Amino acid sequence: MHHNPNVEVCFYNNPKDIMEACELRVAGQTEFIHDQAIIDKACEGRKYLDDLAGLSLKPYLEVFRIAHGDAHFWNLESDVLREKILDRIRF
Repeated sequence: MHHNPNVEVCFYNNPKDIMEACELRVAGQTEFIHDQAIIDKACEGRKYLDDLAGLSLKPYLEVFRIAHGDAHFWNLESDVLREKILDRIRF
């Protein structure tokens, strides 16, 4: 992401019935956050990851945001092969 900041992230509702699947897809450019208070808060809220890794992940953590881009909802039932015409929310 340092070399190519263009990203898309997807948030998925994981329903029991696949036909109820819905995604929020957000695309834009990453901006890395260097605010130590925000980094500390992110680490504190994810201590369980340190336990899984067996070491502190704080030295490896990078916090980023997508400040500008677009977002859209997508669902399996009606939006397959229609992505180019879906309504987008620009931010």
